[in-house]
Parts: sequence; structure tokens; C-alpha cells
Amino acid sequence: MSITSSFDIKANIGKYELIHSGIINLFEKSITLKIRDLVVDINFEARQNQNSAMEGKAINNKSLSLTFINMNNALLEGFYSPMEFGNIDGRKLYMNFAAWTLDSSNNIRTLVYNVFLGENI
Repeated sequence: MSITSSFDIKANIGKYELIHSGIINLFEKSITLKIRDLVVDINFEARQNQNSAMEGKAINNKSLSLTFINMNNALLEGFYSPMEFGNIDGRKLYMNFAAWTLDSSNNIRTLVYNVFLGENI
């Protein structure tokens, strides 16, 4: 038996229960995350004369499109407050994000994301 199979680690931050955390080294402008039947499409986009921002749009009741605008900083920047984006198993579902960019012309960046369960609905 491996040592990792004998541990059950849970993390709670206030009312939020962390259910998944990931760090992904990207080499494209977009990534799709699937959480059971929910789909989150994340796109990175450069725009002239605009600060870093995030735009979100519900595609339907099971799909969300997020656009991270001008997140081209070599230092970690992001959206740290949990953002509600759905529900699962009778509880609200939240995510937060951060990224740093190593080479924006070749879409080389690292995305850090966390998925949380919140209060019962």
C-alpha cells in the first residue's frame, strides 16, 4: 500500500470546502475544465487599452465561458474571491483562479485553479 492511499486530507476555508485544486502549464490560449456534467471553457485574450479583467457568460445551464483579459503578467495575478458558477449535489459550486504568463506570444502560462463546495441550496 502506498503512503498516499492511507491519507484523507480535507481543506476548508471558512464556509468553503475545497474539492479540487490544480496547476496546469498551458501552451494554448484556452482550456476546458469538466466537473461532472458542468463545462467551464477558459480563454486568455489580449486587448488594447484595457486592464486585466474577467468576463463570464453562461452558454447554457451546464456550460460557462470565461475570458481572462490581459493576464500577461510574469507575476501571479488573478481572481481570488470564490466565484459561484453552479451547483452540485445540492450545494453551491465555486471557483477561483490565478495565472502567470511566461511567454504571451506563444501562450505559455501557468493556471492555478480551485474548486469549492459552498452552502446547501
